Amino acid sequence: MPDAIQIRQTGGPEVLNWTPIEVGERVAYAGPIGGYSEVWLIQADRPVKLPEAIAFDQAAAMMLQDMTAQVLIRQVYPIKAGDLILVYAAAGGMGLIPCQWAAALGATVIGTVSTEAKAELVHARGCRHTILHTKQEAPTHCKRVQLRAPAF
Repeated sequence: MPDAIQIRQTGGPEVLNWTPIEVGERVAYAGPIGGYSEVWLIQADRPVKLPEAIAFDQAAAMMLQDMTAQVLIRQVYPIKAGDLILVYAAAGGMGLIPCQWAAALGATVIGTVSTEAKAELVHARGCRHTILHTKQEAPTHCKRVQLRAPAF
């Protein structure tokens, strides 16, 4: 299921009247095989508008990660203000998204990382606590500070 980006080119009358995405707007989507094609027919409910501030290459790399984070944060465990969560590999491509999102929702985020530089990065992206897993074990650290948190 590759991520893909494109500029909307056309649509039938029922699509043009139904979707808020206008012809010529930049869109991104994650969908079935075929995303590497020059022209791609896709269901009208799949693409999302792509803000000008996000480059095409960034958008192509982030759709599945964002969808995974959405499932974890909104469906698997609906995070709310005051929750404590533990994110393993918090500095990775999949780790940073839930760190930022959960912090924005008001959760206290604990992130595991492998280096001091990554600890600084995730702290700047919303992790209130970091665990350097090369020096500390996450369960031991969480127990020591008496935190019980769902782990992603």
